[in-house]
This record gives sequence, structure tokens and C-alpha cells, in this order.
Amino acid sequence: MLKNKSLLLLILVFVLPFVLANLVHHQHWYRAGELNQGEFLPEQVMLLLPENRQWLLLHPQTAQASQLLPQLISSLGREQHRVRTFAINQLSEQEQARLSPDYWYICDPTGLVLLRYVIPPTEAEKLQMAKAMQTDLRRLLKMSKVG
Repeated sequence: MLKNKSLLLLILVFVLPFVLANLVHHQHWYRAGELNQGEFLPEQVMLLLPENRQWLLLHPQTAQASQLLPQLISSLGREQHRVRTFAINQLSEQEQARLSPDYWYICDPTGLVLLRYVIPPTEAEKLQMAKAMQTDLRRLLKMSKVG
């Protein structure tokens, strides 16, 4: 009987983790590699901005943007000098055509638009979107030496 218990314990210790990992993988309980809160753009968009050495928050010109952006920038603390805001309507017509006014965007200092965020209808969702942008910006600024 002791021999059977040892064999059963040995099987549980070595086989059970593989069975559980397989179950987690096939049931899609774990989303691997997704740390960002925003959505990657379906196509690559490069902006031609002269003398840009900062990360950009691209936004449509709205009252909501003028209300949220100063708070979002100041919440970055000592890294706030590396980020500036830029209205989409200040871009060239060709660049405006590639960006939807229904989103806010994060653009790196080289001009590559990385992430987009849907502009939500309610005030509570707007604060969640700003928090998501803040989280992504902090991560990008921490990992990047550019800007």
C-alpha cells in the first residue's frame, strides 16, 4: 500500500502541473503578453513632425481634452517634461485622414503612433481611459530612453 501511495504522490507532483497548465492554456484563462491598456493600431502610422523630441498625446480638440490632459500630464510626476499634447487638427490633412477623431493616441518621439484609446461617452469611463493612458505612458517612459 505504501508503494502505491508513493507512486500516486510521484504522479501528482510531476504530472498534475502539466495537466493544469494545459487546461489553463486551452480554456484561455491566461492572456499572455498583453500589458498595455490601449489598442495597437491595425496599420503603422508615421507622423512627420519637425523637431519632435517628446512623446505625444494626440487628441481631438474638445473641452474634454482640455480638462483631462493637464491632469494626465501632471500625474506623470518627474517624467512630465517628456510628454506633450498635440491636437489632431494641427496635423496635415493627409495625416489627419489616417487618424480617427474618435480616439486619443500615444505617439513616440520618432513619430510612430503606437496606441489608441476609444473616447468613452460617460464621465466615469473617461477617467478609466485616462488611468489606462497614464499606466501605458508610465511604462513606455520607463522603458524608453528616447524623449
